[in-house]
Amino acid sequence: ERPAGRPTNRANPEMMTLLREQGAEFGFRSGWEVPNWFARPGDSAGYQPSFKRTNWFEPVGRESEAVRDRVGVIDLSSFGVILVKGKDARTQLNRLFANSLPQKIGEGRIAHMLTPSGKVMSEMTVACTADNEFFLVTGGACDLHDIRWMESNLDSSSDVLVENLSDEWSCLGVAGPRSAQLLSSVFSESDFLQREWPLLSNNMLTSRSGIEARVMRISYTGELGWEVHVPTKSVSSLYADLMKKGEEFGVHPFGLYAMNSLRIEKGFRAWGAEISNDNSLHEAGMQGFICMKKGDFIGRKAVLEEVGRGLDQKLVMLEVQTDNVDPEGAEAVYCMDKVIGHTTSGCYGYETQKSLAMAYVSSLFLTPGLELSVDLQGVQRKAKVTSLPMIKPYHMR
Repeated sequence: ERPAGRPTNRANPEMMTLLREQGAEFGFRSGWEVPNWFARPGDSAGYQPSFKRTNWFEPVGRESEAVRDRVGVIDLSSFGVILVKGKDARTQLNRLFANSLPQKIGEGRIAHMLTPSGKVMSEMTVACTADNEFFLVTGGACDLHDIRWMESNLDSSSDVLVENLSDEWSCLGVAGPRSAQLLSSVFSESDFLQREWPLLSNNMLTSRSGIEARVMRISYTGELGWEVHVPTKSVSSLYADLMKKGEEFGVHPFGLYAMNSLRIEKGFRAWGAEISNDNSLHEAGMQGFICMKKGDFIGRKAVLEEVGRGLDQKLVMLEVQTDNVDPEGAEAVYCMDKVIGHTTSGCYGYETQKSLAMAYVSSLFLTPGLELSVDLQGVQRKAKVTSLPMIKPYHMR
């Protein structure tokens, strides 16, 4: 982390005050101050950089356990929000995204924009909020990147409006086995619990304190969970409501470090790591997010060509034998002293109690159980190829 110029100019002072009172240790994403982890009384607080496990290791484990066993709340206000509407919105987005679009109001999809060469330009959650209106959610620091790509590939004569609402909307993630109970106590119980909430569905709800929010059934932790998108002016009030009501459910704040560990154990890929404009969805094992039967889209021809010729590399999970150091990404992967790939993300998995890495390796080295090695701090650590995911996400259990 870089201490100069902090807090950043996109920080929400009210949210930062609430989070600091809970022990938040901040990082920054796209100009937003974001909680990386939370220090409790007795923890060693502050930024203590190290190439080995440092002062946040045990607290992050505590946060991961809370999300798996009870319920956690995370500030995801760095997420980008883009509204696309107009009579040609569906037609134009259908050409930009490789997946099919949600057909009904209240439905959602995970969808990717591809380059003409079939690589991944962007990953978004696409929610249909009205006829020819779509609420798009993208990762932190990606809003301007994605809008530039969209606007450069839209038909200039089409009736489509693209609006960046990232500053106007904030997001809170609520995840864990007791997340539905917590949300039903903050919103109207009958309004929340009587809905079916299929994966990626979304609804506009009003909290008991009068705050309107778009609630989506999705969580990057891989646990039962929702994203609660709320106007930025109201996010601190809703966060306070969630933490107050959550006391009876054992609520715990959690940060990006815990979310990263949880998502890697579930095998969730991240844009900029496992998927990027250097990799394809087939290489990432995400071909299920491509809808070839819908017709033409940017990158379709390249996808067909890739399927025909086969893959030179593919994404795998590695269990790394280590003690006080964990992979982070961009480490070389070896077989018999020959580099055969590289890691994309890594962490300690607090549920598996293993050091894990996702990695791209040559297609000759995909067999589960195969012994490889990963270079960590100049030492080749033994690693074993395993199947993705290590822990099944909630919707697959």
